[in-house]
Amino acid sequence: MISALSGLIATLKFALQSFSYLFKSRESIKSLFYSTHRSFFYKLSWVKLFVANNKELLKIEDRFIKYSKLDEEEFYVNLSKKFRINKERTVVKLPYHEIVNFITLKVKEQEEEKAYFELISPPQIIKIKQNNCKEKFKIEEKVEELTKNNLKEFREVKEKSGKPITKGPTLRIKSLEKNKCNSETSYTCELQNAHYFDQIRTNLTIDLPLVGRDAEESLREYDLRKSTNKKNLPEFKDSVLANTVGASAIWYTEVDPDDKSKKNINRLKDPYMIFLRPRNKGVGVFSNMFGTTSGVVEPPRYYDFHGLSLEEYVKYEMLREFFYESNYKGLGHKLEEMLENKETSWEKIKEFYEKALTDLEIEIKPLAFTRDLIRGGKPQFFFIIKTPPVEEGEVRENMKVAPEGFEEFEKMSLLSFLRCKLSPETHANLLYALQYLQRLKPNDYILLKE
Repeated sequence: MISALSGLIATLKFALQSFSYLFKSRESIKSLFYSTHRSFFYKLSWVKLFVANNKELLKIEDRFIKYSKLDEEEFYVNLSKKFRINKERTVVKLPYHEIVNFITLKVKEQEEEKAYFELISPPQIIKIKQNNCKEKFKIEEKVEELTKNNLKEFREVKEKSGKPITKGPTLRIKSLEKNKCNSETSYTCELQNAHYFDQIRTNLTIDLPLVGRDAEESLREYDLRKSTNKKNLPEFKDSVLANTVGASAIWYTEVDPDDKSKKNINRLKDPYMIFLRPRNKGVGVFSNMFGTTSGVVEPPRYYDFHGLSLEEYVKYEMLREFFYESNYKGLGHKLEEMLENKETSWEKIKEFYEKALTDLEIEIKPLAFTRDLIRGGKPQFFFIIKTPPVEEGEVRENMKVAPEGFEEFEKMSLLSFLRCKLSPETHANLLYALQYLQRLKPNDYILLKE
């Protein structure tokens, strides 16, 4: 009863804050009206307003993760990614430590320095040692004992929410080393196959007090002892956490500037439409917050990467999540059937993805490779996916029958708009996406207001 009442008070408080902010201008009122009449895609100008208003990013308390500790810089001092926004260059801190920014990355081609995005076939940035992940991750015996309550309590919460626990294999980074043989940005990683339960009892419940330890020490504090600097981040090779790879993508469409039809004429000044949707309660780590298409990366069939780099392989995994959640052009179930068939070769799977990209004019670009500080340094890729314009009715019908469509997202309403905030993951992905969309401008900041 007390928790329900506190939840209602928090919702009303956030609603008042939202109205207070949004009613400062006529434009903001129009934006609120617009947002509650959309279901999937929102104008870039509205998304910018929402990003600008997402100030209390880490003022969230959770049973398993103490977001506020990161906001107070109790851990990981000076590791957060910082973006400058607007002409005033206001600094926005994100709970992610950036390793590679593919947007600003420069690489050499025929002795000439070019932007990574300008190249049709960019070089591999994160190479995979031994080209496989046959080695299985095993949690240290001591850590397994200390975290037995983590898995138990997480399961109890999931059962109460009525949402099933994700099961299955995941891809883990065992080590990551920066190559010193040349001046260019390049890394080599070692990978292992792990299980989703490994992620649950470590990265996803990292601030839950450990069993049988004094002073209610958490796994976050336990893992930090592995670092030479007690407030820093342990290297992957030193960490006891599962550190499974995650990926998310901002899905956007662009209005054709040559299309002068009535439905497009008013959108030419604001040509980008961006997918956003509140995640269902109990789904993933950032449930009940505005999310985008995302998921955990699974190891390849037979643990063979076929010469791909990590960013190249994760790109295909991101496409799998995109098709599973959106069922774009009805391809979600076709892909599901193909992947469930153990006889399907990697060549056939890759051919499916490449054909979809070409035939449906889909573009997917990596934006950044980071470590998620909220979850103890868990590796996280951010992408951006562009498709031709799509009607909301088509998206709705496709998601109704998608393998993971409405299972992941809830219906958009005024209540969900007022209650939900951008998840830290989506907030970071949006800022990287905006940096990408504005990369041709000579600004060293992201413009959120005109």
